[in-house]
Amino acid sequence: MRAGRYGSSAATVAVLLLTGCAPLAAEVPESASGVTSAIPPSASPSPTDAARPAPTPPAATPSRTSTPTPRPVLASDGKPREARLTIPALDIERLRVRHYRGSPDDARGTRIQNGGIAASPYGPEGGTGVGGIGNYIITGHRTTSTRPFAQLPRLRKGAEIQLVAGGKRYTYKVVATRRTSFRSPKPESYRATGRPTSATPGSPSS
Repeated sequence: MRAGRYGSSAATVAVLLLTGCAPLAAEVPESASGVTSAIPPSASPSPTDAARPAPTPPAATPSRTSTPTPRPVLASDGKPREARLTIPALDIERLRVRHYRGSPDDARGTRIQNGGIAASPYGPEGGTGVGGIGNYIITGHRTTSTRPFAQLPRLRKGAEIQLVAGGKRYTYKVVATRRTSFRSPKPESYRATGRPTSATPGSPSS
């Protein structure tokens, strides 16, 4: 996750860029071979054998198999969804994030931000949906409207970022930050390193 800032002479926009990586496939261990005792064919019975009770065949040893434990799925299907953003280190709690098709800090995204909430562009010029594999972008005002990202420069390595969407809570961990002028080339500004560290049941009110 990288944090940057962009804007114009009238406002400053902060950008959160969260990157999701593909989950690892679960490893299925090989099953232990079962042991079954074979009963040898009986020889021709003798008169003394007829008086003896038939031998009881040994019970077969049950096959032992281990049940694989799947690793948790960290990523979503990438479908754009409205989300709620919580960053405990910045006292941001359940901030609404509205998705839209576009590019970071374009006119449509600015209108969303002007309403006091955060915006998340998706599509060819934006990013993926919350929890998806790829870049998930969130933009919000720092100096205007309700200034939801006023304290974003305080975010430090190791901080957790939580997003709740579609009944799941996605947790990201900050591995790097970057402060960038809005005059810098945007493609460079939106490169990120990071990955969701968990996906657990959640709700917008939790």
